[in-house]
Amino acid sequence: MKFYDITDKNIQVSFKDAVLRGFNSETGGVFMPAELGKLSQAMIYRNPPPSFRDISFEIIKNFCKDEIPDGDLMSIIAQFYPHKLPIAPITPTTYVLELFHGPTFNYKDIGAGFLAYLLEYFNKDETEEISLIVAASGERACAVASAVSKVSGVNALLLYPQGSLTEIQENILSSLPKNIYPICVEGSFEDCEKLVDKALKDADLLKKLKLVSGGALNIAPILPQTAFFVYAALTVLYRSDYDNKIENPSIIASVPSGSFSSLTAALIAKKMGTPISGFISAENENHAVSDWLTLGKFEKKAAVKTNTPALDIPSMINFKRMLQIYDFEELKKLIIPYWIDGAGTVTAVRSCHERTGYIIDPYGAMAWTAWQDIYHGALNSLKRKTPEQDKQPGIPSQYAEVETWASSIHRNNMVSIILQTSHPAKFPEIMKPAIGRPPSLPDKLESLQYRPLKAVNMPPDYSAFKEWALSL
Repeated sequence: MKFYDITDKNIQVSFKDAVLRGFNSETGGVFMPAELGKLSQAMIYRNPPPSFRDISFEIIKNFCKDEIPDGDLMSIIAQFYPHKLPIAPITPTTYVLELFHGPTFNYKDIGAGFLAYLLEYFNKDETEEISLIVAASGERACAVASAVSKVSGVNALLLYPQGSLTEIQENILSSLPKNIYPICVEGSFEDCEKLVDKALKDADLLKKLKLVSGGALNIAPILPQTAFFVYAALTVLYRSDYDNKIENPSIIASVPSGSFSSLTAALIAKKMGTPISGFISAENENHAVSDWLTLGKFEKKAAVKTNTPALDIPSMINFKRMLQIYDFEELKKLIIPYWIDGAGTVTAVRSCHERTGYIIDPYGAMAWTAWQDIYHGALNSLKRKTPEQDKQPGIPSQYAEVETWASSIHRNNMVSIILQTSHPAKFPEIMKPAIGRPPSLPDKLESLQYRPLKAVNMPPDYSAFKEWALSL
């Protein structure tokens, strides 16, 4: 399998090179698979459906081909996420895919774990260690750090903005071994990204360190995310006839969206033949996909700080990837954008709990509310929206004229998969006003003893970062 540079499809590399390079430093282009392949009918209609581990093997094997022997690939998969992915029906037509059962209780454990074990595998015969460099939100930093701490021959350089970590995230990072280097940048997330971008293009630094990008640039974390969409859809397809008597359900995936890696993975899964009829992009006040799909272009603007910070920073990289899978007009039909403000997020958690008894995290609650609103006819009221009302949360009024997936699917056939991306106990400031009490922390987080996080404090100045990095 070849992977092409999206800025020049004539530039093609192997799977290994795509992972180890992360992106093409000469063109700035990221890599995408030259072929996506198709799921077999035998897999789609297997009774019972395959496990997440078996589906991960089939999906990833499709992209790495013979570069990794079958036994080695299955070993990598068994190690990077040895946990189940529960699918909980919370109403007859709504399923929650719980993605928070990994070591840091966040869905980023899945992609970070795969990348870490993949780097260990590709570097096993080398004497020089790999340094995985990432501009990271708190959740991504924790997931990458935890994953890298379990492998050999790989270090992690984690650049995050000052003041962006929660107490739980600091505790997780402070409990990890010496091959993890937290770097607190006195600036914004964009400042962190700029430092990483310069480092990955710095010939002098690359002579000293074997740097690999571990953020949105690298294609590897997207592949197991593609697998969990396939797994969820096939499981719901199998269960639907028993749970709600819908023989041929139209499956809708409602996805909390920030960097849009999950939405990109979902689109790859659909293109490969996964029985998903459409998508909802559930966003916060920054609503980048909503703006993009309605305005027709991506306009970068200063991020608004919200109570769902993992969704605050949009990634132009994944917008470009999405356009490699479907053209813009197809994406408008496949994705219904929906945004919620901070107060609405608290209300969403409360409403889900009151109506279903299920305790959902803020990100899953956004996806749940978006699905509920659209399922109950929100699209029908768009034409009555005034320009002033269009600035309020919900679906952009321009979508009244778009022939989306909802235009051709009868409500009685709709079934939804909601992504719950984090353990709800990680958000006490939202859970307490929403449901009256924060849920209990998982034992692993509860037992973490507070230690001061020994991060490297650094101004957003590349010369200072380079001097530090060269001293490693």
